[in-house]
Amino acid sequence: MTIYYLTEQSASDSLALSSSAGSFAEYGAYLVQSGQLPTFEENPIKWTAAHILLLSVKFSNHGLSVRQQAHVVEFALMGGVVALNVLAWMSGWAHRRSPRGHIRIWRTWLMYVLGVMACAAVSFADQYHKLFVPARHFDKLDLFLDASGYIPAITCVFIAWSVGSAVYRLIFRK
Repeated sequence: MTIYYLTEQSASDSLALSSSAGSFAEYGAYLVQSGQLPTFEENPIKWTAAHILLLSVKFSNHGLSVRQQAHVVEFALMGGVVALNVLAWMSGWAHRRSPRGHIRIWRTWLMYVLGVMACAAVSFADQYHKLFVPARHFDKLDLFLDASGYIPAITCVFIAWSVGSAVYRLIFRK
């Protein structure tokens, strides 16, 4: 829903949102560099948020705009949610063993590919939707930015699931 809302904005609204977010990120970076924020021990949430803002400004200095960074973040979140949903619906099927008792690893890869394909479809639909919004256009770079968000997110979720499954099998000898 958030992706649809952000895509539906006009070019000027999108630019205004990016500018205000960029100003906010620069202010947060200033607070971090000047030492006006609490330490991690005092308030870990504020400390983490401020350092994420600082990274945002550093990436902006290397050519990634706030809008481009937002593409990566929103699709990373979506990729994580999609991967968790794929695992929730299909992990029982993936753990079924062959008649000889072996785990079928191809099922895990199939679930991984399914998650990536679902995110790629949403990314493409997002760009296609821009064709019908005035002053917006299909941007191939955004497809790459989206993929650089959802592929690492899905990979992290599947690695965590695979390690957790292996540890579970070692402990309970299934």
